[in-house]
Amino acid sequence: MRSPLPSLRSVTRLTALTALAAAGLLAACVGTDPVPGGGTPNPSATTTTTSTTTGTTPGTDASLPDGAAPDASLPDGAAPDGAAPDAADAAPPPPAPPVVSPNVWLDARKIPATTTTLRTWTDSTANGANATSLAALTFSPTAVGGRPGVVFVGDASQALSIPAAKVPPFRAFAGAGYAVFMVAAYKDTAARTAQAVLFARRASTGIFPALERVGLQLTMNNTLTEVAAELTSFSGTQVTVEAKAATPTKTAPHLYVVHGVGGAVTLRVDGAVVQTASGFVENNFPTNADLPLDIGAYTSTTAAQFGLVGAIGLVAVYTRPLSVAEVAAGEAATKAAWGIP
Repeated sequence: MRSPLPSLRSVTRLTALTALAAAGLLAACVGTDPVPGGGTPNPSATTTTTSTTTGTTPGTDASLPDGAAPDASLPDGAAPDGAAPDAADAAPPPPAPPVVSPNVWLDARKIPATTTTLRTWTDSTANGANATSLAALTFSPTAVGGRPGVVFVGDASQALSIPAAKVPPFRAFAGAGYAVFMVAAYKDTAARTAQAVLFARRASTGIFPALERVGLQLTMNNTLTEVAAELTSFSGTQVTVEAKAATPTKTAPHLYVVHGVGGAVTLRVDGAVVQTASGFVENNFPTNADLPLDIGAYTSTTAAQFGLVGAIGLVAVYTRPLSVAEVAAGEAATKAAWGIP
């Protein structure tokens, strides 16, 4: 007759297994597969090996066998072991200019997150091309489509200005060239009566309203439906390239590029060429001595209607010839970094 009670050997074995499980040294249940990033456990997985590492922090590989040691060389994600990192879980790359070695690089991503207001936007190159304003501007970590930006409210005294001596001349002939990359978001304002200035390197030749502004500028019209780059020489020749505003959603970030090379000026918006113009007669425009680079408004006038209402995240200036391929690669990298479709 078989005894209804377990044998002493069976009791001893069950007691040992219970002790191991209670100590966390053995896990034999379904649904305990640790998912990196704190996701829902995989109910089909069964823990069969002992592991004290859960793999819930970046630097683990979710595709490893359940319970195995995480692969610290692969960023957190569902990529196969040893495969390319999962971009959604990899740490964001450090800020970088669109193209290497700019003359000016103002990048809101490099402004300390604890900043609330500023009057100087520090240049991130070694050239010391800092932009300063008479009035304080607000810094917001989410002003440009959820990314950092310097906020402008249409006040002309907020115009940021870089001294002329810090920015070499913009020239597009005889092996020279230039490019200006700008990431900005703008807002509508019913009171606007003139164009909104994104950037300008301009000089005045008269008294308002009969003045002539010579140099290079990028502006939006008073209804914010068009953006235009305008290049005017002291001899009166001018080329203008313009496009419809990139989107009716006027708080979304956009990438504007003005590219001068080979005797032509090209306006590019969000990575696409919108217009190219040539025929500009270059003479003594501009010299380092008399033309600063203004951002967000003109420093030559206090008229508020020229002030930008919006936010700027990036200004990168190159005063050397960039190829079309270099510009396109810089645009692609910048759009990816700033979430611009």
